[in-house]
Amino acid sequence: MSHHIARRSARVAAVALVALGGLVLAGCTGDDEPAAPSTASTPGASGAPTSSGSATPPGDPTAPATPGDEPGTGPSATAAPASVPTDCTDLVDAATLAELTAVGPLNDPGYFGDQPTGAVTPRAPQPGADLRGVVSAATQLYCGFRDPRADITGILISVATVDAATAEAYPAWLASDESTGDLRTTPSTCTDDLGGTRCQLVTTEPQYGVEYAETVLVRGDVVVTVTQSNAPTDGQLMAAIVARVWG
Repeated sequence: MSHHIARRSARVAAVALVALGGLVLAGCTGDDEPAAPSTASTPGASGAPTSSGSATPPGDPTAPATPGDEPGTGPSATAAPASVPTDCTDLVDAATLAELTAVGPLNDPGYFGDQPTGAVTPRAPQPGADLRGVVSAATQLYCGFRDPRADITGILISVATVDAATAEAYPAWLASDESTGDLRTTPSTCTDDLGGTRCQLVTTEPQYGVEYAETVLVRGDVVVTVTQSNAPTDGQLMAAIVARVWG
């Protein structure tokens, strides 16, 4: 995939576009002059080099034929309790973690600055917050794999525990027009998968013309959100997270 390198002002603008729900990606990567754009591909989470022009869409596609989507993984498949890790390095297996860090370093302070990452403290949602804002405020683990040299390339993962009413309503809300805005130009498509309900949208980031995906899994009272910008995976990232959170 290509790295789109821009000046500090462009980076700040792009960060706002790919924010995870209510989490605002703050920070900068210094005042160095940008180098010439690179056309080299970066390994995606599948471990195989991919480019932003790949025909394989990012994220964890909801189609049943996608690798990692095994039959019998709908909401009634299991009642295993969740155990949310307190460290991003425990969120996936070692091999998947290595593939993610190939996209970008984990929680690089050069990119995130003072923004809390790793285990974070849930907060009260802003007054009038929509359901995405409510879920974002409940985040307890936030992991960012971002290329500090690029404005848009990276994978962000958050895990939140929410109340039963929010968990029940969230998938339908994501599939409605109410959920659109910013990069989310269309509602998500939702399906029963991985022991819960998985919702995904795939679109094109307008400034750079690269693929952007948001994949959300609601299982019990836990919501896992993965956003990917110019960083496709092989469809097994969410399954790797499920294996750690639900065992």
